[in-house]
Amino acid sequence: MDIASLTASTMILYLVIALWFIIALILKGFAMYRAASKKSKGWFWLLLIFNTVGILPLFYLIFTKKTK
Repeated sequence: MDIASLTASTMILYLVIALWFIIALILKGFAMYRAASKKSKGWFWLLLIFNTVGILPLFYLIFTKKTK
């Protein structure tokens, strides 16, 4: 399959999936960093093993906000 034969909607779908993957990867990285810095081994391994398309890391980051 070459690029010229793809329709515009297919290209947009590929771009959305790629963008979603990149955002999920960034969220996972931040969540794992926070879990490691808080010495939370359980959350770290949970975030590492399960790929929830960014949902689990997002919830973790929201519910474990840093307090002053």
